Amino acid sequence: DALSIIKKCKTQTNDKSRVGAYIRDIHQLLIRTKRYYFEHIPREANNLAHMLAKEALKKKEEVYLIGRVSKYAERLIEEEQMGEQRRR
Repeated sequence: DALSIIKKCKTQTNDKSRVGAYIRDIHQLLIRTKRYYFEHIPREANNLAHMLAKEALKKKEEVYLIGRVSKYAERLIEEEQMGEQRRR
């Protein structure tokens, strides 16, 4: 999961897991980078991103949200706002 990957990236030990090659690649990239940080955001705190990822996997499509929001995300936000209004 993402949190375990972040923990592995923060250490300098040689990782022998299945993702070890990726961790080594990340460490090599970090050598050339002066400022960086790793942050894990729990799914509960980033529900929209999680729902978008699930939808993209379900549809087997790639989604790039550069400078815009997908129609699916707009619909989710509207549904969430309507649910909040009903609860008031």
